[in-house]
Amino acid sequence: MRSNRATKGTGAAIDANPIYLKPFSGELKARRHHGDAKLQVPAKLDLYSKPNFETYSRFIRNLRDMAKYNERIILCFRHTHRITAAAALRLLAEVESLQTSHEKLSFGCSIPPKRRGKYKNSDRVIEAVLQQIGFFTLIGQPERAPIKQVDITRWKQSSGSLADGSLAAGLLNSLPTSISKKSKAHLYKGAIEAMANSVDHAYPQNDSEHPERKWWMLVGTTSDKITLLVCDLGVGIPVTLPMKHPESLLKSIFQRFGILGNADADLIHASTFIKRSRTNQTHRGKGGADIRSITEHFPTALLSIRSNRGCYVVAGPQREGSMADGYKEIPDTDGREWSASYNGSIFGTLIEWTVSLKELEK
Repeated sequence: MRSNRATKGTGAAIDANPIYLKPFSGELKARRHHGDAKLQVPAKLDLYSKPNFETYSRFIRNLRDMAKYNERIILCFRHTHRITAAAALRLLAEVESLQTSHEKLSFGCSIPPKRRGKYKNSDRVIEAVLQQIGFFTLIGQPERAPIKQVDITRWKQSSGSLADGSLAAGLLNSLPTSISKKSKAHLYKGAIEAMANSVDHAYPQNDSEHPERKWWMLVGTTSDKITLLVCDLGVGIPVTLPMKHPESLLKSIFQRFGILGNADADLIHASTFIKRSRTNQTHRGKGGADIRSITEHFPTALLSIRSNRGCYVVAGPQREGSMADGYKEIPDTDGREWSASYNGSIFGTLIEWTVSLKELEK
């Protein structure tokens, strides 16, 4: 194990081999298991509802604190019965980043057992998701036989530290052949812009924790829709937007589109109207406009951008349904745009598009 003493501030000391600094929440238990630090994963790995997002944020904070003082962490999925693609990708990114920044750190995990009752695990869904996104390979834990979950086996994941169009194209080419070339081109523009923003803007210069300036991407296909996700662990849009763009430009966007506040969600909202990236590279598109444009090309599409403590959501003009509790409808948007503010951070940015398969086939 590492040294049994660690300093906090000047002259202060923390007890020998602490597991975590603060027990942020009762549902996030941490203890020692055969000498390893063990952290219980939330029952619902989900970023969509406000309570689940805030629990997830506390979980990430605990995980980061544990990584500072322990050489091996066991993630206990025993009570986890829900996991979404967005939460799975964000967890994969976090664990990979921690392994990179803490050379001696290693991970293990315990998976949910088969059980009866309200939350059955007869299909081993949690294990199937972790297997499909490469989580077991990342932490070096042997896998059991492949689990065939039709929707989950259609998830494809990649990552990189360059705005490499071939990587985005490779994932998009795994989509059903029924999807038109024009539709793939629209998805490609949004994905490549999100990847490039991660590389060019998300991370500060000389970032020792994230020297690779990395992004993570996932494409998922179900029987009726496509989900595309791009994630980074940078400082977040609310931090980079005012640093990278003139105050006069941001002021004009706020005034033109009636953005009244300066919370994280408001800054994310404003970022979708930045028409051209500062890099002006030839393979790049129109900045935030490319990210937003998918909801204009596909009438029932949904775009969600979560960054730090805020979320902005915009739907296509024919999208039906309502948002979860905790989201506020943005005035004068015809019921198509929402925002949310959280008591916790996602520690980076996660962009998600959901598009109907029928619309993509046109």
